[in-house]
Amino acid sequence: MRCILFATYILTLCCVAACSQDKDDYSDKISDTPEHRAELASRYFELVPFSKTMNDVGEEVAASMPVESQDQFREYWKLSLSTEQYVEIEAIAKQNLAKYMSVDELQAFIRFMEDPAGRDAMGKMKFYVTAMMPLIQKQAYSVMQDFEKDQNK
Repeated sequence: MRCILFATYILTLCCVAACSQDKDDYSDKISDTPEHRAELASRYFELVPFSKTMNDVGEEVAASMPVESQDQFREYWKLSLSTEQYVEIEAIAKQNLAKYMSVDELQAFIRFMEDPAGRDAMGKMKFYVTAMMPLIQKQAYSVMQDFEKDQNK
């Protein structure tokens, strides 16, 4: 569930940012090369620190746990962010952002996060994702069960 929540959060973040600007409104055209994508992905991560994203995910996961386990989980989560694994995950996140997004899309993300309203909207997106996740998981589980029943006929 944590992986699904994290993936949905990141996907939603990307979708909102990508939809935030009209494609014809780009002012600073640069060639779409792996190097430029990597530079822009790094710039995006300056505006949206991966550590904040990971902290937000940890808070949301903790909130879904029994109250008596939440503080202990938060501490465990924070400790995990200082490990070599975290550094590796952050590097992979940057690589994948650069791999799957064009220069224009990355520029749109950056403009969106530089805008105060964009930053505020993105800060609220975690609440939307958290509210929707149980519904999405319930539907996915139901469809999986129905699929398995049909396959066993």
